[in-house]
Amino acid sequence: MQRSDLMKNGSIRNNTTRFFSESAALIEQNLRHQYAASMCKRWLSLRSELTGNLVVLLAAVLAVAQRSAVSAGWVGLAVSFAMSVTETFNW
Repeated sequence: MQRSDLMKNGSIRNNTTRFFSESAALIEQNLRHQYAASMCKRWLSLRSELTGNLVVLLAAVLAVAQRSAVSAGWVGLAVSFAMSVTETFNW
């Protein structure tokens, strides 16, 4: 809208209904995009959490399977690193 359009109508106050309708439409469009972005973030968070937990499970299962060949300290270190990777995925 240009200044000449406002001068034709007399004042800005005459355009309040148009302003509110345009503003509401823009806010609705913004919220629609924010909702889609929020759902994408939740989907990605769920998938990364699942991947991290599978890494920890794999480390624990391998530690149990190799318990005679690996010391408890190495098992603890492996599981600790796997949990660290999970935390990194979720950040």
